[in-house]
Amino acid sequence: MTQSLPPVKKPLVFKGDFVKPTPPVFEGVTLKSFIHPEPMFNDGFESVDIGRPEVRYSFGLFIIEKGKFWPLTRFSISEVDYILEGQAEFEIEGEKIHAQKGDVVYIPPHQARTIHVLGDQNLKYLSIVDPAWLPEYEEVL
Repeated sequence: MTQSLPPVKKPLVFKGDFVKPTPPVFEGVTLKSFIHPEPMFNDGFESVDIGRPEVRYSFGLFIIEKGKFWPLTRFSISEVDYILEGQAEFEIEGEKIHAQKGDVVYIPPHQARTIHVLGDQNLKYLSIVDPAWLPEYEEVL
């Protein structure tokens, strides 16, 4: 799937509002995809002008609105989430985990999980997925 663009050979800096959000992932869930080896998934820069990052992973910022949730989903790849704001209950293969600002949650491959926002604040977290997310790696249950 990788396009035949040259690899990025210089450092990249993403400036605040320049990074456009993708269409909503689920109701009340938004994503800004910063780094992905597939240019079509990079929201932080114009890949066709710069090239493609030489990475295996994808890295993005998710926001789940208060009162909303991420539905039960299984990825065939690993995920690491760092909570920037808010708090949530992650349910991973039936185990409930409370996470809040400053916590890191690791979700192994093939683990069904859901995320419910707790309290009166949106949940904002950074996520690294390895290898990089592709639609065929995700199953909504």
